Amino acid sequence: MSNSKLKIKLYGYLADDLGDVLETDHLKTLGELLSFLNEKYPVLSNKRFSIAVNRSMEKDLHKKINCSDELALLPPFAGG
Repeated sequence: MSNSKLKIKLYGYLADDLGDVLETDHLKTLGELLSFLNEKYPVLSNKRFSIAVNRSMEKDLHKKINCSDELALLPPFAGG
């Protein structure tokens, strides 16, 4: 098994608080990722953000993730 790390890109105020990229050992699902983030980075527990997997917004906490996936935490945004 590979020692690959999951890389999570952060944008907006999330990047301001925590940096542009977070890394962690491989996790299997988005739910595991959220649990990890809330435990390791408690500042995130009161922040609103969405998760993108391979540039698609994802809400399914059972969604499987891999080290090759492009993961991003995105703050709320508005367009016009």
